[in-house]
Amino acid sequence: MSLTAPNTSTVPVEWIGDLSPTLVLDEDIVVRLWLVRNAIGQEMLAYLADEQPGEDWIVLSPAGPNLVASLKDGTLPLRDALTATWMWLVRRTHEGTLSAWSVDAATLGDLHLPRLGARLHWQHVRRPGVD
Repeated sequence: MSLTAPNTSTVPVEWIGDLSPTLVLDEDIVVRLWLVRNAIGQEMLAYLADEQPGEDWIVLSPAGPNLVASLKDGTLPLRDALTATWMWLVRRTHEGTLSAWSVDAATLGDLHLPRLGARLHWQHVRRPGVD
């Protein structure tokens, strides 16, 4: 099932930032989990929840240093990290247009969140432009 615009509060796209990775936490063929800084410089965990023709759906949630450390050492499951506090769902078209909503885990559903208990594998982590 593909994601669609939820019936929840919108988030001003000016708050989002450009979604460029500061640290890639997991990638296979595409980057699935990475860190970004939002427009005010707050570090955010970004998760590619869905890909559709012409657009990507990305979940953003706050990511402090302790959360990132717990992800890296494998003590915190990915879903728990994403859903620990508040989340934004961002639709990014391939032309770069953004739309965003405030969401919770129930709004996203199991298909658009990491598997329960899934953990990060450190060998997937890299710094863009460095590694």
